[in-house]
Amino acid sequence: MAHGNLSRIGKKVHLTELKSKGGSLDVIDFSELQNMHSLLEDTNHNSIVDFDYGFGYRYKVRDALRPFFGHKINLGSGSNSSANRNYFGPYHVSEMFFDMGVGGLTLDLYIGHQHTLSSGNQWCNDTSIGGLQVLNLDGEVVHNISVDTTSWNQYTLQYANNSLPTPSQLAQVTAWTALNTTGSLNRWSYKAVSGSYRTGAQNGFVNSTFDDQPFPLTRPGQRAGTIAQVTAPSQQMLYREVSSSASYGKTQFIKSATSYAMPRYGSFRIAYANPTESARYADLDEDSTLFIGAY
Repeated sequence: MAHGNLSRIGKKVHLTELKSKGGSLDVIDFSELQNMHSLLEDTNHNSIVDFDYGFGYRYKVRDALRPFFGHKINLGSGSNSSANRNYFGPYHVSEMFFDMGVGGLTLDLYIGHQHTLSSGNQWCNDTSIGGLQVLNLDGEVVHNISVDTTSWNQYTLQYANNSLPTPSQLAQVTAWTALNTTGSLNRWSYKAVSGSYRTGAQNGFVNSTFDDQPFPLTRPGQRAGTIAQVTAPSQQMLYREVSSSASYGKTQFIKSATSYAMPRYGSFRIAYANPTESARYADLDEDSTLFIGAY
């Protein structure tokens, strides 16, 4: 028997088990790793892969809320007409890898939307969410969480952006209420057509299509989204209506209505549309718009 090639004999070692079982990476392995866990670069094109473990940065989302590195959409300019009311294109998808500290936990999930516009038409800062998934390290869908009034509740209190709560503090909140279905100000809503000009999306998508299929990721530098909106029949989405000065510079949260069994290591994928008018495009912080935590 030849020596020095034991990693090629017997049962295949999964890339995410290299640290515990041993092995090495070759060019083909690297390509597979890139396809499995695509966030090899951050928005500044810096490498974020930890080859000691074989997947990207792992965020401890039980300790603090963590922001998704995201994408934003320039809707251009124009009058406040129905033609400029909503974004009609596909949803972007961002991914965040997590480390829950231990396995076997059943946790509630928290999503926060942070208003980041500081001048001009600050109301151009709604963000629509089409769905959230939990994946394991093999890239398999563990939970595909729909966006509807039975899956999420809202907390109407808003936090200043510079004093966000921890997930454990949000877990102490008891005043979670049903989502709005009318698009009220200073609220999270569940409906089609946000109704806010030059911001928000027109429709959601059929979330059940992805029950056993991961949302397709939007790659760094990619402008177009990866999940088309579905207009017939009309699909609804979650969004936070910020068209009020009371929402400016504030973050507001929704909480999963159900607790979910979580793997220790895995990732979140979130499908969202984060558009604004061209005059506010540079001001919109796509990397500090959506936050997630678990407890």
